[in-house]
Amino acid sequence: MKTDGPRDLRSRLPTDAAYWDSLAERILESAPPPASRQTAWWDCPTWVNTTLLVGTVAGVVAAVALLPAPESGAVLSADSVLERAIAPRDALAKRIVVGSSPPSIADLLPEILAEEGG
Repeated sequence: MKTDGPRDLRSRLPTDAAYWDSLAERILESAPPPASRQTAWWDCPTWVNTTLLVGTVAGVVAAVALLPAPESGAVLSADSVLERAIAPRDALAKRIVVGSSPPSIADLLPEILAEEGG
């Protein structure tokens, strides 16, 4: 087969309709079933869902029980409980994160130097 240019631009794919029909049938036969017939991960027995729910509730209760105790006379609010739960243990970091406004570097520098021993 002789071509005029460096590339042959003619298609080598079959043009027979029967070939394409049989190819479509083979693809449909080998394809997995539609998604509507497959079960989803959450579509499992009730005992599994119940076990997961009980485990999650137990985890939340344990996490709340392990929160540090509030200071005496402190008023508890949702914000203060969350603040205590995620506040860092380091005094310097706590001052930066929990304060109403971030401290200036001049205020923090003596504390940083004291921690480093300088």
